[in-house]
Amino acid sequence: TNERSMRIRTSFTPRTVTEFAISRDVKIRTDGGSNGYRIESRNGSMSASHRPSQPLELFARLQVLYDTDRLSGIKSSLVGITPRVTYSFRGKGRARAEVDWSNVRAPEGLFLPFGMVNGRSRGHNGRWLGSFDYRLGENLSMLVQYEGRMAPIRPMVHTARAEFRAFF
Repeated sequence: TNERSMRIRTSFTPRTVTEFAISRDVKIRTDGGSNGYRIESRNGSMSASHRPSQPLELFARLQVLYDTDRLSGIKSSLVGITPRVTYSFRGKGRARAEVDWSNVRAPEGLFLPFGMVNGRSRGHNGRWLGSFDYRLGENLSMLVQYEGRMAPIRPMVHTARAEFRAFF
C-alpha cells in the first residue's frame, strides 16, 4: 500500500470545525492467483462538526471515492453521506445516532475486489446505528446498542446488544 494524503482542518467559529481531506492510495495484491489486483484509489471528503450547546454535537460528512483496478480494468465510484447526532450527559454517558448511506457505481456483471470502494457492493448501501451508554452509579454502568445494515446483494441485518457492568 502506498498512500498520499492531505488534510485541512479549520474552525470558522469556536463551535464549528470543518475538515477537508483528499488522498490517493494504491493497494496491491499479487498472490499468484486470479484474485490479484492493483487498485488506484482517489478519495475526497468534507466534514463539519457543530456544537450548538455543550452536550449536543451535530456532524455530517460527504465522501466521494473513485477506484480503478489496473489489472482487470474495472472502474467504480462511491458517493456517500454520513449524518450523526451525539448528546452527552455530563460525567454520566452519551446517546448517539448515526446513518451512513452510499451509492456505488460499477459495471454490471463484474466482481468487485473487496479492496475497491471500501468493500461495498454495487448499488445502494446503508448502515444505521444507535447507542446509549450511561453510568448508573459509581460501580454500575449500562450500554445499549443497535445497528442495522443493508447491501444490494445481502439481506438486511439487525444487531442489538445490551450490557450491564458492575465493578467490585
